[in-house]
Amino acid sequence: MPKLLHTQVALVLSFIQASWCSLTNVTVDDDFGDPNTDLLPTYSPETPPSGFGWKGQFGCTDCPLYSLLDRDQVYDASWHQGTSNSIDGPYSIEINFTGVAVYTYFILLNQVANLTTTMTNVSFTLDGDVDGTFEHIPTNSTDIQYNTLVYTQESLESKPHRLLISTIGTNDSLILFDYLIYTMDDTAVTPSSNSTSTSPPEQTNSSTNTRSNPSNTPSKSSKAAIIGGLVAGGIVLLTFILLLFYIRRRRRSSRRDPIEIIPYNLTVRRSPQTRTVVETSDSKSSAPSHSDRSRNKESSTSNLDTKRGQKNERREKRRERKRELVGRLAWLENRMDHLQGAVERQNDRGVLPDESVTLILKPDPFRHYGPLDFLGL
Repeated sequence: MPKLLHTQVALVLSFIQASWCSLTNVTVDDDFGDPNTDLLPTYSPETPPSGFGWKGQFGCTDCPLYSLLDRDQVYDASWHQGTSNSIDGPYSIEINFTGVAVYTYFILLNQVANLTTTMTNVSFTLDGDVDGTFEHIPTNSTDIQYNTLVYTQESLESKPHRLLISTIGTNDSLILFDYLIYTMDDTAVTPSSNSTSTSPPEQTNSSTNTRSNPSNTPSKSSKAAIIGGLVAGGIVLLTFILLLFYIRRRRRSSRRDPIEIIPYNLTVRRSPQTRTVVETSDSKSSAPSHSDRSRNKESSTSNLDTKRGQKNERREKRRERKRELVGRLAWLENRMDHLQGAVERQNDRGVLPDESVTLILKPDPFRHYGPLDFLGL
């Protein structure tokens, strides 16, 4: 794999890791509090006039709910129970945290023997402003709803926040507080060395009689963020790979070897000229006789006619050769145009030869040639 591709993959994975690890969920238990800051929830009133007040699971082994609730379905096997009444007034829980989102989970009851109040009616005040309410009206069933999300807020600034949960209304109201989850931005806040983060459990039950309907759970929003980061990283990685492939093809195209064309070797083979030798009888006398002059005249005329015939024959052969050469050159030009067009079409289709291509031109096998057609072709 090229070094450039290694670098690109590392950048994409770093981007995905950064988007994955930028948010952390911290769970605040009703009894053990915030593992990140060691802060505990504040329950009010501490000493109500009725003498009941808040009851923790570990401090109320004789409470009816101690044997009724399934500890395996309760976070850290603990919960806090408080019931408002006309004597004590409102019951409240105060939790401080630093994060960008918050989620609150209750346990909801319906019909329970030896327990008169199972209705839940509370309000949520965030940083001094009322941010929502929740009401659960019991049904005739005996179902117990664990891990019920009763309040969510996901558009917070990354700064300290104060959440106050209070009972409201004129009727008695039961609070079974299990845990709270807030989402912390790691890039803005550095947790201490003993902090722990917990993946929030999904909501298993929801009340059918509520005024406020929380939109989603932190587990769903976290999964959506992770999936979004993975999809975005995959798109970026695919784009880098396609760009690298395109650049490599361009470089490969610029470095490819030129097409080698082997031309025809035209060699003209000249036939030997015929020379006519005319032998005459040697005259013994220095001056030719009349008969000798007559024979010489006839011989000269015959020799002249022979030369003229040979000259005409050579001229005709040259003309014929010229015509044949002109025709052959035209055929070669046509073949060259055809081959050049084929090469251009290959380039247009993006077919890049790995090795040099050698084009060898051959005579047309369907053409009838004469003796001059094989001049070195």
